[in-house]
Amino acid sequence: MNKTAKKTIAQKLFYVLKILISISLLTYLLLQIDWEKSFNTIRNANFIWLAVAILFSLLDMMLLTYKWNLLLKVRGMFVSFWRLFTINMIGGFWGLFLPSSLSTDVVRGYYLIKSSSDKAISITSIFVDRLFAMFALFAFVGTGLFFSGDILKDLHIGFYIIGFFVLSAIGVIVLNSNKFSRLMQNFDERFSNNNLVNKVIKLRSALIEYSKYPSTLLYSFVVSLAIQLERVFWYIAIAWAFGVEIPIVYYFIFCPLIIVILMIPVSIGGLGVREGAFVALFTLVGMKMDDAVIISFTSSLIANLFTISGGLFYLIYKSDHKIEDIKSAKIQINETEQT
Repeated sequence: MNKTAKKTIAQKLFYVLKILISISLLTYLLLQIDWEKSFNTIRNANFIWLAVAILFSLLDMMLLTYKWNLLLKVRGMFVSFWRLFTINMIGGFWGLFLPSSLSTDVVRGYYLIKSSSDKAISITSIFVDRLFAMFALFAFVGTGLFFSGDILKDLHIGFYIIGFFVLSAIGVIVLNSNKFSRLMQNFDERFSNNNLVNKVIKLRSALIEYSKYPSTLLYSFVVSLAIQLERVFWYIAIAWAFGVEIPIVYYFIFCPLIIVILMIPVSIGGLGVREGAFVALFTLVGMKMDDAVIISFTSSLIANLFTISGGLFYLIYKSDHKIEDIKSAKIQINETEQT
């Protein structure tokens, strides 16, 4: 059995494992709730606040598209807002079903390359977009943890978050240093076929290119913070829809932390992990188990339905791009990273 076949089998087994984790977590949570009380809470839901939550989902995608458009325009690539919005929707849709090796960003990159034909700018824009989104998220989490008091003292989460943020900042500084540049040139000459070395070189190139536009990067960071803020209010709107009221400050502490936890690829689209993390954290501050489960399941339902709606955008553009082409996008992007 060759390496490719072994890798394929390993990916399939990992995918099955993620399905089992999602099912196990969801089953456990569903067995913990009082169904009669839960159905009564759902029947009395305020649909106006649920509609507000759906509008927040739309706002989230619009802000993501706006931020991406900023990063493209500053590099001289002009793609319409609607086209980028469509690409984001299609990317999110396929991200639910494709294996991790064919992520949302691969699909986004593929469609953008088809729209612009400039591979380098397309890929680096996505990378920088993700990088600053992560910085904003961890800045938000760090701030929340600073004001969390003794709530999470036994979890030592603050130490890991602050450590990650400090290491990331050091990493950016090192990547932009002249000494590191000379070091990577030596590595490039000796290990030109090494994927890790190629990715680090590509990472540094992207940072150098965008470091020429500090005002745009700062603005991108501010928009990323606004996105995190909007996502907190999204959870609050869902909670208010079911009449659940706890101090708002807890949402600012826990919701960004839940988003960080969802970055760990151990389930299908975060299913089960989102609900489990929400219940585990919010029950620490007095939220009833039944209410926490309802809010978390509703948030997953809204998020997944909105993401699935991206399939409509895919159908519109299906005649231009076949799924076989999308599956080959990773190869194209890898080729770009190595040039």
